[in-house]
Amino acid sequence: MIILFNYIGVWLLGFLNITQSIVQIGGGTILFLLSLKMLFPTEKTKHEAELQKITEPFIVPLAIPLVAGSTVLAAVMLYSPQIPNIIMIGAIISLGVQL
Repeated sequence: MIILFNYIGVWLLGFLNITQSIVQIGGGTILFLLSLKMLFPTEKTKHEAELQKITEPFIVPLAIPLVAGSTVLAAVMLYSPQIPNIIMIGAIISLGVQL
């Protein structure tokens, strides 16, 4: 999904008339709010975490590397023009070999 977003993300943003600065501000805001929530957890989140530990089975989800959040997609769209295509092709080939 990240690689797909790398190639069609710029076109999609142009189609929706969204500038790069808006994506930077939005991605930074999401990352900032998530970090604040991690630094200052509320009592509710502590209690929910304890309940989740009790009820959650011990299964490692394999889909986590394939699913990305909005901040990662914003970072990929913003930094992909700075990376030469040969590096991106090498990354795609190495990902295909790993899968």
